[in-house]
Amino acid sequence: AREAAVLYRNLLAADEPHDTLREALAAAIADYRQRTRAQEVDGAAFRAHLDRSSDPSARRVLAYLERIAALSIQIRLVGLTGEAFDEVELAILSERADRLRAPGVSFEALREAVNADYPSLFERAAQTPPPR
Repeated sequence: AREAAVLYRNLLAADEPHDTLREALAAAIADYRQRTRAQEVDGAAFRAHLDRSSDPSARRVLAYLERIAALSIQIRLVGLTGEAFDEVELAILSERADRLRAPGVSFEALREAVNADYPSLFERAAQTPPPR
C-alpha cells in the first residue's frame, strides 16, 4: 500500500497544468484521427498510435498514461481482491480523466488507452523494486 501511495504522490507531483495536458491530448487525437481516418477514438488503437509517435504532444500524453498505468499496477500488486481493485482503479481513472477531457474521447476509450500495455507493464513492475 505504501508503494501505491508513493506512486500516487509522484503522479500528482508530475502533473502538468490542465490546459497543457488537454492541448497535448487534443493534438495527439487530431494526429491519430488524421492518420487513421477514425471518427471515434479506440483506446487500444490510440495507445498504439502514441507508442509509435515521436511527436512531443503524443510523448507527453503517453508518459501521463504510463504513470497512471504504473500506479494501477502497484495497487494490483498490493493484493486487493478483483472487485476492490476495480473500485480503486475506477476512482483514480475518473479523477485523472478529468485532467484529460477531450471532445470525442469517452472515459472507456481513455481507460483502454491506459491499460492497453498492461500485461507488459505488469510484468516489468513485478520485477522492479518498489519506490522508496
